[in-house]
Amino acid sequence: MDNIDFYRRSAFRRPQPPPARTPFRIRVAGGGGPSPRHLSYGTYHEDATLTYIAEGLGRFREMDRSRPLGKGSLLLVLPEDPQSILMADAEQPYHHYYCRFSGAEALRMARHIRAGQRDPLRVWDDDVALLGIWRRIIAEHRLGADHDEFMSPAEAQLASLLALLMQSPSRQQARPKLDRERLSSYLFEHLHVPVSIPEVAAAFQVSDAHFCRRARELLGESYHQAATREKMELARRLLLTNRESLSIAEIADRLGYADPLYFSKVFRRHFQRSPRQFREEQES
Repeated sequence: MDNIDFYRRSAFRRPQPPPARTPFRIRVAGGGGPSPRHLSYGTYHEDATLTYIAEGLGRFREMDRSRPLGKGSLLLVLPEDPQSILMADAEQPYHHYYCRFSGAEALRMARHIRAGQRDPLRVWDDDVALLGIWRRIIAEHRLGADHDEFMSPAEAQLASLLALLMQSPSRQQARPKLDRERLSSYLFEHLHVPVSIPEVAAAFQVSDAHFCRRARELLGESYHQAATREKMELARRLLLTNRESLSIAEIADRLGYADPLYFSKVFRRHFQRSPRQFREEQES
């Protein structure tokens, strides 16, 4: 955590840029990886950040949530979003494309995209057009176009990329690919709701039986077991770090358990003690 805190403090010490008066303004654009030590602050100042994971693995940390990133992960962070950190996996670090931008029209389009999905993280199936635009943005930006222009060639490509993402609901009608990265991403994104196999199967547009069989192949255990294990691990962390602010009933509700007694029963099964006993042991 020390290097993350240091990076966060360093980011806030950077001088504030003047407000952009142009419709699109790219601050930084590039591609990198694989680097096991890569760590990136979500965004800062009044900019938005768009990141695409082309290969490899990583994690996206926002508030008290940490979610996996894999091939096809698309991350759009807005200026008003909570502080977040993007980190590469140490063993299989990602190769990613990124663009930090501002400008009235660019931010309007970015907010329109997020209004349709709310969450900053989504999964985009491999798309030649998407990667092609990313590469043109980076190539044009490296040429160093004059920022006094109304719109540089790289910023015109950014407009095309945002327009493509705005059209994505109608474009992405194909069945979502059911692989380990996408399944893990879905699991972590839904730790706050009850486990429902029919709902997960419907999200991947497969039958319940096919989903259960495929999930066991990918995870090495049933989806229900994997989700419960992650819920209990998050419960353990919440009990340790929110001793006064969150009651056991509130933690249960946050993890999708309507009945605190059932939550306590599941917790005891995993840790051989009740949530209350676990908290008291840490306080003693």
